[in-house]
Amino acid sequence: MASYSQLPGVLNLSVKVGDDFATIVDFDVNLTGYSTSVSLISLVTGSEVMPLSSTVTNAALGQVTIGLTDIQTSYLSPGSYRWGMKWTAPNGDVRSALGGILEVIR
Repeated sequence: MASYSQLPGVLNLSVKVGDDFATIVDFDVNLTGYSTSVSLISLVTGSEVMPLSSTVTNAALGQVTIGLTDIQTSYLSPGSYRWGMKWTAPNGDVRSALGGILEVIR
């Protein structure tokens, strides 16, 4: 019997207040037909602080670009936040794909 993990991966990130932020995340699956969404969550309240942009930039290679603009990061207070990415498969299934801590520094 084959064994595999479908738990989401962990990727911790950091950004400076007022800076643009973008990173490309490589998955080992073909993401053709998939869409993604990314949320920034308060560790204190558990509520969404703001969405991050997410774009499947190279579906065949499994690449997704996530980011925040300088205007978005200027609204963030320094500290730690939780972020999470979900993807929606072509058949409509929604799964948690990746997440971690986003450290915002001044």
